[in-house]
Amino acid sequence: MKISKDMKVSSIVKSFRTNYDLNIEIYVAQDKPSEITLAEIIPTDHKKKSSFFDIRGNSKISDIEDMFFDTFGIDVQIKNKDGSITDSDLTIYKVINNVKGYSLTDKNKEDNIKTKSLEVKDTKKKKKKDSDINKDDATNNEKENTKIDNEIETTLNESQVETRIKEIDNLYIIYQKKENYKDMIKLLSSMEEAEISSYSSEKLLLHIDSIMNKAHGIAHLSVKKRKFFLLISSIIVLTLFITGVTLFVLDTVNNRNIAKEIKTILNDIEVLKKEQIAFVSEGSSIKASLVKVTIEEKITQINNMKLRMIEQNINIFLAISFIGILILSIMLIKLNKYTVTSTRFFK
Repeated sequence: MKISKDMKVSSIVKSFRTNYDLNIEIYVAQDKPSEITLAEIIPTDHKKKSSFFDIRGNSKISDIEDMFFDTFGIDVQIKNKDGSITDSDLTIYKVINNVKGYSLTDKNKEDNIKTKSLEVKDTKKKKKKDSDINKDDATNNEKENTKIDNEIETTLNESQVETRIKEIDNLYIIYQKKENYKDMIKLLSSMEEAEISSYSSEKLLLHIDSIMNKAHGIAHLSVKKRKFFLLISSIIVLTLFITGVTLFVLDTVNNRNIAKEIKTILNDIEVLKKEQIAFVSEGSSIKASLVKVTIEEKITQINNMKLRMIEQNINIFLAISFIGILILSIMLIKLNKYTVTSTRFFK
């Protein structure tokens, strides 16, 4: 559970009741409303300190009360649901377990415990019918049966914990190898489900904390690798885009220059044709023939220049760069999704 200075006092009290079935008393001046935030009641000498801290199920009551004072300069006291003072040396999970009076197990195992209890009770009834048991013997039998019930429940709880630990370890190994988003989600879901359904097992909670820290390290490193790959890809795509734009501009300028030259030669041809007509009308066939040769040479020159013009269809560099930009956008969205989800490893 994350406690930040922008949270309302009433929200913190409600969260403690909902998540841990405990009361928390935050000492605020009587003239302050319950909807006030922690930031509004933090003393001046604590304003520049950290703005949040995390509470876990295996945190001690005294440590949580100290964190409130050290971080925000605010006095608090955590109490049981009935208003009685909690043992400050116990963790939240132990306090909850003591208050509820039982440990959580899954439904099938709980049914097995009930079945065993019924069998023990039947045994007691038969013994009472067979012989009269004195008061001391009855007390001893009751203690023995209670011990059996506790041993059965403890065995089932330990079995459940071991199964949970193996499941989490297998999912962690898969995530460690592939570093995929889907594998991350599976691992997180498994740990969070185990944390909720088996909060009374300190062994399981410590194991979850250990895996959380390791997985957070993997996620942090994976984000760095993905960012580096994204950077290299961006440089390549940018290079292709600049190359494509440069070629497009150069080709355009080149074609325009050639087009101007062709236009000039066409004007010269028009002038030569008029001269040729004039020479023919004057009867100067030799001069007309020379002009005709010159016109043919200029037409050949135009054809050669047209061959030098570049057809600007789809520029392959620009096409590839646009596809690259699309891929980079998708990668960026996935990276953001991966980064945000990985923060759940240290909630």
